Amino acid sequence: MLNRAISSPTWAPSRLSAGQAALVRRYVLIVIILSALGCIYLWQVNVITDLRKGTQELLGRAEEIEGANAPLMQQLAQWESPSHIAQAATAAGWQRADTPIYVQVPNAAEAEASNTQTIASTQNIR
Repeated sequence: MLNRAISSPTWAPSRLSAGQAALVRRYVLIVIILSALGCIYLWQVNVITDLRKGTQELLGRAEEIEGANAPLMQQLAQWESPSHIAQAATAAGWQRADTPIYVQVPNAAEAEASNTQTIASTQNIR
């Protein structure tokens, strides 16, 4: 059998001197750090973009809600107007507190006759 000598490549860590190995480690460490910083930067850009998109959507919804709220605010202002309140109170039979209420009181003879008729009608029912 032929034995062939296997040699390691020139870039193998075992063939590097101590200074060259330290230089390679530094290079790899710098690449790892820069890659991590790049990933963090891209993640932050993605988060900021999502926040901006969400903010724009919320602003659009707020404008839409304010647009739908405008007619309701006009209707509320109409309902709170003194003239509308007065019309609704009059329709319900209410009167203002400062208006005098006149009640016609029957004279004594009519009142007594009315009372006797009421008493007589209640006695007949029993």
